[in-house]
Amino acid sequence: MVCEVIIDKTKGLNRTFDYLVPKELEEIIKVGMRVVVDFNNREKLGLVLKLKEESSFKELKTVISLIDLEPIVSNDMLKLVFYLEKHYFATLEDAISVVIPSVLKYKTETIIKVNDRTKLSSKLNELLTKELNEYKKELRIYQKEINEAIKLNYLELINKYKKTKLGVIKYYKYLNNIVVKGKKINELLNYLKDKYYVSIKTLNELGFSNQVINRCLSLGGIRELKKEVIVENTYLNLNYELPTLNEEQEKALNKIDINNYKTYLLYGVTGSGKTLVYLKLIEKLIKEGKEAIVLVPEIMLTSQIAALFKQIFKESLALIHSKLTEREKLSVYERIKKGEVKIVLGPRSALFVPFNNLGVIIIDEEQEKSYIQEQNPTYDARVLAAELAKMQNIPLLLVSATPRIISFYKALNKEYELLTLTKRATLVNMPKSIVVDMREELKNKNVSTISNALQEEIKNTLENNKQVIIFINKRGYASAVMCRDCGHIITCPNCSLPLTYHRNRTKLICHLCGHEEEQINICPQCGSRKIRYVGLGTEKITADLVRLFPKARILRVDSDSVGNDYNYYYQKINNNEVDIIVGTQMLAKGLDFKDVALVGIINADTGLYYPTYDAYENNFMLLEQVSGRSGRKDEGKVVFQTYNPDNYVIKYASNNNYLAFYNEEIKKRKLLDNPPFKQLLKLTVSDVLDTKALMNANILIDKLKNLNITILGPSEAIYFKNNNKYNYDIYIKFIDFSDISYLNQIIKDLDFYVKINYL
Repeated sequence: MVCEVIIDKTKGLNRTFDYLVPKELEEIIKVGMRVVVDFNNREKLGLVLKLKEESSFKELKTVISLIDLEPIVSNDMLKLVFYLEKHYFATLEDAISVVIPSVLKYKTETIIKVNDRTKLSSKLNELLTKELNEYKKELRIYQKEINEAIKLNYLELINKYKKTKLGVIKYYKYLNNIVVKGKKINELLNYLKDKYYVSIKTLNELGFSNQVINRCLSLGGIRELKKEVIVENTYLNLNYELPTLNEEQEKALNKIDINNYKTYLLYGVTGSGKTLVYLKLIEKLIKEGKEAIVLVPEIMLTSQIAALFKQIFKESLALIHSKLTEREKLSVYERIKKGEVKIVLGPRSALFVPFNNLGVIIIDEEQEKSYIQEQNPTYDARVLAAELAKMQNIPLLLVSATPRIISFYKALNKEYELLTLTKRATLVNMPKSIVVDMREELKNKNVSTISNALQEEIKNTLENNKQVIIFINKRGYASAVMCRDCGHIITCPNCSLPLTYHRNRTKLICHLCGHEEEQINICPQCGSRKIRYVGLGTEKITADLVRLFPKARILRVDSDSVGNDYNYYYQKINNNEVDIIVGTQMLAKGLDFKDVALVGIINADTGLYYPTYDAYENNFMLLEQVSGRSGRKDEGKVVFQTYNPDNYVIKYASNNNYLAFYNEEIKKRKLLDNPPFKQLLKLTVSDVLDTKALMNANILIDKLKNLNITILGPSEAIYFKNNNKYNYDIYIKFIDFSDISYLNQIIKDLDFYVKINYL
């Protein structure tokens, strides 16, 4: 028997190698298992992609050992690997890295074994004190001598493979209500009363000493359990009462065939109860012993949905997100394999969990860009979800109040089945809109960031003890720092983009590469002290609101202020502990705040000027989504501050008219042959030299000329200089993947790197 293996950490090769399977492993080895093989006279890890009777190669090496007792990659996940390789032009190794979570990967440790100490130099003898030695950094300067000693068999390199282990930790759970005088013991009992098992580490962090824990244990108030790591997610306590489905929701649910593959688009106005529809769908599937994957775009949105899921499905739910530790991620995967988890909720990486009886894949806020992985290997989780759903013959449910133009086009053309919710579940009207022309504000000598109309609406809303959301899609205090004498703008040395001033940290920060500088008072160009902060950000808007409404409780919600405390911020808003919330798009999607009666949108037209074919679509979606946070319980209002009140994006967003926007936008797309009428691919060529990047881009265009495609470019990328590299974009329009099937080979034959993104 022969196995075809992709070798770990050999990116430049991107091919498989054949190895003989020893007789004793023939009955055990399976596709998707990892093996240790001899590769280039070194032990390496490899993944078995295929088993066959014979090889076209003659002299084959034999597999040294088997790492896994069962496959870590299922057949369906392997199919996704090959799909990624073909359609997203990824290397096999990169494609595999997408479907195998890092926590399941083995870490390789190199050991130097001393075979003949008498033949080594005194320095090596001094450094290699044991028979088996760690390959430490200080040995690198003797690499040449080490290599010679290895050739002569005086030394030997041995690879050790380690994997993350769960380990055993003490956990505690409430057992009995005991009468005791100790204040801390009573606090501990009250804390544990409604909790699942809580680790000793968490209890210590909360201020409960080991002495208090042990005393409570000896009195019989709590019980101790030593077990593997449990993920201790803190869930919001919403006490949400699930309503019964209304007629529209019931109709939508009944149309979903749970026994066959089809893509459904659940389109409904904000607040129409789309989440309730898919909760009921999952409930139905769980009763049949099936499992569900729910993808969400934002961790803050995860907080609210997770609270609902936890309330209904208890311990059957698991969250996967970037804030989990390696041990916690491994704990989730172990629980999935044991069948303890029936629902996984998380971002795009949650798509690859090892369920055995998957019943549905749900993608909430399907319009979101975060479902696209920008880093290599690039992929769109929505496309991979459709492929996985086809393989498993299960439904895929896309959910949105503002679906992508592409998705809605497919639904109208019967490629997807359209499920529509036309009214809010509470029967409350959509919020009333006020459009403020900021040009008129300037004419009336109002230079504030907050228009007179918005100030008046905020005042009225606060008097009615309701909450206000002020939305601006920019962090920081000022978008740029400029010298008023010479006009010099302080830019990032790595990216040539204006640095954003963050007043709270007194720093100038690049939001592209993260570069930071101290706040400046003197122009580095001309020495002037006339430094001006221009543009708007959440910090600046917050400062203006503090000045205008000094008694209001104001909370800023953006990635700078929130950190990892998503639940804390959500709870504060939900408990009505704040009056005005200033935030970025983190607040825009899916969140349900019952007391928000006013949304104010600063610079509603900012996104219109972004140089992409879908800029209007993205801007409209954001405006619609953030507008939908207003008046969920009682009728609300939305104030749009704009310099372009006649633009159709502003016009249709302020009227909550998605269909009118779609009809306008689809005409423009057809005229220009943009998606959904043709597919669009962006190829980015980068180099530390501007001239070299442009030259390579032109070489690539020359290679593409024989394909049945439309080529645009090269042009300077939106972020022309990024992390000290210059970037040129080439755009390709094509009808079918077969038109670009040779692109993979063209890219492979180049001696420079090309980044590929579907648009």
